[in-house]
Amino acid sequence: MMALQEMIRASNDDMIREILEMREKGRHDEATRLYRAEQKGMEKGMEKGKIELARELYKDGYPIEKLAVKFNVSVEKMKELLTCSEA
Repeated sequence: MMALQEMIRASNDDMIREILEMREKGRHDEATRLYRAEQKGMEKGMEKGKIELARELYKDGYPIEKLAVKFNVSVEKMKELLTCSEA
């Protein structure tokens, strides 16, 4: 009930309404930033998982050329991924 009364009062005051709109926009922007960061983190995690899988397959004798085709990268890129140390 208090929130409703505050909204009614705010709708009558342009300055307060503008502040509330700015606050809401800030919340929305922050939620968007967090969502994008989460998506990027998930993509990185998936990429790391693919590299680990390629390394395991290579250790098991899977040829680099076939790995490159399987993971849709050049042979040179696959060699780089297989030999670079993990961070």
